[in-house]
Amino acid sequence: MKLAAFFGPSNILINHSAGDKEQTLVDLCGRMALNLGLQNREALTRAILDREAIVSTGMGEGIAIPHAKCDQIKDLTLFFAKLEPAIPFDSPDGKDVDLVFLLSGPPEKTQEHVRLLAALARFLQKPSLRESLRAAGTLEEVIECLNRAERDDS
Repeated sequence: MKLAAFFGPSNILINHSAGDKEQTLVDLCGRMALNLGLQNREALTRAILDREAIVSTGMGEGIAIPHAKCDQIKDLTLFFAKLEPAIPFDSPDGKDVDLVFLLSGPPEKTQEHVRLLAALARFLQKPSLRESLRAAGTLEEVIECLNRAERDDS
């Protein structure tokens, strides 16, 4: 699965600051909804916050992958934010989160949603990818980090 294919100038934020966990999720959902031209932006935000209320999507090592299905969204969508400063996210290792991948898609694409979530989680286990994403200062550098990780994985 080509992760870099999901990203472009409108869905990558570098050195983003939005406050606490909830405000960060609300902000990122709002930006994703705006990018997608959603009529009901609240539907995505509510889906993500409801999912996060079940159990934190913080994975550890400074990574979070908040995700939920939303019937307003027509295809799988990813949004990346590198946070500055890192924020508490109720991660299992207790580390603050500075790399957030927001994932959403329609309910009828559950299998693809799970596959993309698993691919992200697998790639983000690589310390070299996490380090290079943290060092990335531009959209192009973020995409190159993802492309390099995929090349190294094949």
